[in-house]
Amino acid sequence: RIDRPAKAIAANAWNDLGTVYLDQGNLDEAERSLRNSIRLHEEVWGRKHAQLAAPIASLGAAMHLRHRFKDAERLYRRSLGILEKTDGRNHAALASVLNHLGSLRIEAGKYAEAEQLLFRGLRIAQENPQASWKERATMHCNLSAVYERLKQFGEAESHARAALDIWRPHTGEAHPVYALGLVQLAVCVAEQGRLEEAQALGGQAVSTAEGSFGPEHPAFKEILYAYSLVLKASGDKREAKAYRKRAEQLRDAAESDSRRHSVDVSEFAPSDRR
Repeated sequence: RIDRPAKAIAANAWNDLGTVYLDQGNLDEAERSLRNSIRLHEEVWGRKHAQLAAPIASLGAAMHLRHRFKDAERLYRRSLGILEKTDGRNHAALASVLNHLGSLRIEAGKYAEAEQLLFRGLRIAQENPQASWKERATMHCNLSAVYERLKQFGEAESHARAALDIWRPHTGEAHPVYALGLVQLAVCVAEQGRLEEAQALGGQAVSTAEGSFGPEHPAFKEILYAYSLVLKASGDKREAKAYRKRAEQLRDAAESDSRRHSVDVSEFAPSDRR
């Protein structure tokens, strides 16, 4: 029989392993590891301890990436509730969960709620030195997406530029996330009628993508699709159609590959479900 201290150590180890798998995009192993972490944490500390917040939020991220949005939202909100009760409403760890939850609400078309969540997370991140620069950058990027969908393109541009300013010294300009930020900025600029500037920004994003990480990276198809919107706004419909078709081919290939490698995860018996 495993004693309580050993279970606590194992719970943390499973969480660390799950986080590594999540970063690698290995969602099957990430889910299995994080569910093990949650189960052991609950056995040691109960269901409402602060130690549970991190693996629950990470499992939510895995569900988010699997497009299991209801499960992701339930997990994010559970993690958020634990942190608010144990660490207070302005703790640095809240910023990440609010960012993930805000992103989820964007995908659901709930832009007012997303804006509220993201602004709260950004304020917490800006006031806490412990908060990650990555969280600040991605919250600016998500807020840009909110305002783009609300057709408030000046606000969208401002947040896109803020994200790029944070990423640039940390990632350099050849990183996928920087290229995504560039093409998002290009769309915002195009919508304001600055088409030459938009095409230059979008072209830079595509060149970065082709030269630095290529079509195997999941960001590549998003960059191609966004650039097709810029080209369409600029009146170059033939080129826009070609880029969109290429993006759709990559998307279809990724979905086909995902189906071939899918597994039944019901055997993992999630302990966080009632």
